[in-house]
Amino acid sequence: MSATNRAGFEDIQEIHSRLFNHRPFLQGEVKHFLREFEEKRGDREVENIFSCLERVSELRDLGLPQLTTSTNSNTSTSLVANLQVAESMLGRILEHSETDEVEKTLVASRDTREREWTNFLQEVQIRCKKVDQSFKEQEDAIRKKYQDLESGS
Repeated sequence: MSATNRAGFEDIQEIHSRLFNHRPFLQGEVKHFLREFEEKRGDREVENIFSCLERVSELRDLGLPQLTTSTNSNTSTSLVANLQVAESMLGRILEHSETDEVEKTLVASRDTREREWTNFLQEVQIRCKKVDQSFKEQEDAIRKKYQDLESGS
């Protein structure tokens, strides 16, 4: 009986490993993907490197001498002067816009303070009227009380 139990146990282990152990399958898939990726990408990378090499050699052989001759001419000095003028104009524009923003902020806060002050004064006047009315009512009540006391005695 132990031999049959052992054979049954080994069969269960085999079934379990086939169902739940996916490592051999995944390893094969990963190797296949890497092989495909390297083959397709390898050619593109080599082509990109050669095109970059061609551009660099063209710039070294043709572009650099042209650039040096053009920078030594008078157009470069006028270009620099124009750039400096443009920079100073932009600086003035930025400064003007900053002062406008500050001025707008100051005006807005001034208006807000004026509104708050007006509201405060109105509230103070309303409270003063209420206090005056309360005093008048109390004064009238006290007068009436003393008149009743004088007439009753």
